[in-house]
Amino acid sequence: MEERPDAQKQILVEIAKKLPIFSRAQSGAIRFCDRCQVVKPDRCHHCSVCETVNNCVGFANYKFFLLFLSYSMGELPNGPAKFHVLFLMFVALMFFVSLMFLFGYHCWLVAKNRSTLEAFSAPVFINGPDRNGFNVGTRRNLQQVFGEDRRLWFIPVFTSQGNGHYFPLKNRSSESHNPLLANEDMWEESDDGSEDGSLAENQDPSVTIEMEE
Repeated sequence: MEERPDAQKQILVEIAKKLPIFSRAQSGAIRFCDRCQVVKPDRCHHCSVCETVNNCVGFANYKFFLLFLSYSMGELPNGPAKFHVLFLMFVALMFFVSLMFLFGYHCWLVAKNRSTLEAFSAPVFINGPDRNGFNVGTRRNLQQVFGEDRRLWFIPVFTSQGNGHYFPLKNRSSESHNPLLANEDMWEESDDGSEDGSLAENQDPSVTIEMEE
């Protein structure tokens, strides 16, 4: 955590008020990336590169990643049994088991509308952590990744819904405004200089910035 001057905090508040931001850091602070110097969008973080497909798996290519896993489990035609074929079969079997668990895990994530990061650490909203904050029902969850036209679900063309910055919430009433900064006075620094990001009753909350190390 780092205390910033009032002018910088005011600029951050004005910027965040114009963004569709609903989630916070675990401490209750505004999600701010010190590396990029921007307010973090919901469900956004710096991730490691997936070396298997030589690309980062994210909003724009998550459908293709799931199709890649399903295609990898395709059945090979029968042929003459030879030693090198049997050896490769055992190697392929090991990969098949790994891919099967990975594919099943991501199918479960899609059904619950969670990212891999959210599966380990629940996103935090104005009312606290909620693992099902973005879960809008299995059918709509699948449509967010694969689109509404089921004929295109298993074809590798981009049909995902949304823009990657805004995601519908389970609680529809909370989408009508920005709960992080609905009341600018809520984010003014308290007299005692506290920056724990909590909103205790009868206590002025403070603006805290989450620093990414």
